[in-house]
Formats: sequence, C-alpha cells, structure tokens
Amino acid sequence: MKKKQKTTDPQRETRSRSAEVIARNVCLGLTGAALQACLGAQQQVPPVRLEPPPQECPAGAVKIMTETLGLSIGEMKAVDWSDVRGRPVPVREDSTVRVGGHWETAQGQIALPDETRLSGRLYFGEKRVYGRFTTAHTPSGETYRVCMELMDNRDDAGLPIEPGSELGNVLVSPLALVRVVDRFD
Repeated sequence: MKKKQKTTDPQRETRSRSAEVIARNVCLGLTGAALQACLGAQQQVPPVRLEPPPQECPAGAVKIMTETLGLSIGEMKAVDWSDVRGRPVPVREDSTVRVGGHWETAQGQIALPDETRLSGRLYFGEKRVYGRFTTAHTPSGETYRVCMELMDNRDDAGLPIEPGSELGNVLVSPLALVRVVDRFD
C-alpha cells in the first residue's frame, strides 16, 4: 500500500497564514483598545482649569451703575444662589445669584430691590469658582447692564470649590458677595 503524499498548494498556504495574521492583529488591536478604554475610564482626570482672563465691562455698564443706579465702584452686597442654607449648592456656568435685601445707595435710595437677579458667567478654576455678572434683572422687569464680580467673605475674588465637588457637579457656599467693578481683572 502506497502512502498518499500530501501535496500542498503554496498559494492556499500563504492565504491561510495571511488570514491568521490578520485575525490575530485584529484581536490584539481590539484587546488593546478595550484595555485603553478601561484604563482611561478609571484614570479620568478633569482638565486643568484656569482663572478667567482680564476683560472690559459691557459697554455702558459703569455709567449705568454709577449714574443711573447710584452705586460706587468697589462697594459690595450679599447675594445667594437659592433658599438653601447651611450646605453647599451646585452651580453651573450660567447660574444666577440674587440680591439679598434692597441694595441701597450711600444716600439711602434703593439702587436694586430685593430679589434682583444678577446673571453673567461663572468660570471654574482649579480651586475656585469665579463669577462675572453683567446684567441685573429686577423683580418688576427692569434690566440693567452691570459689571460685578463674585467675592468670598474674605474679600477674595471667587468662591472656594467645596469638598464633594466633581466634574459636572461643582459645589460652592450658598452665600457670597458681589463687588461693583469698572473692569474684570
């Protein structure tokens, strides 16, 4: 009995090996991508955030604040984010603050009534939240251009970011101050 000699087709063998190499590379690539995705998710670090750059006040804001409303550059007023007291509150880039009580001028006139909302933009630094408020909305519907910055109770710009904050849920003190400025520094 003669043994049948196995003949191989060199083209078929090359195709077979090529297919194996491709399959192995695809598997390794997918495994690597999955591993990177898993490692990346575990090591997610928020981007480094910086203080906002200097900026001019909105056109006409200083004149409106000093002449129309009777406010002085440098004067400060207590504000809050909501009725929450005693615990940090979450804020977003577009969060507004409200004036607590009437904001009176040095002559005793009401410049901005109680519950006036100040809107503008919050900037999230590495350790503080900075606020630049450019519009005052009174409860009666009047709107004024303003130039006011968020302050803490130690006369420092911005508020410290509270413990428990995370990306997308930044917590700050429920109470703050705003200061009338003639330019954002």
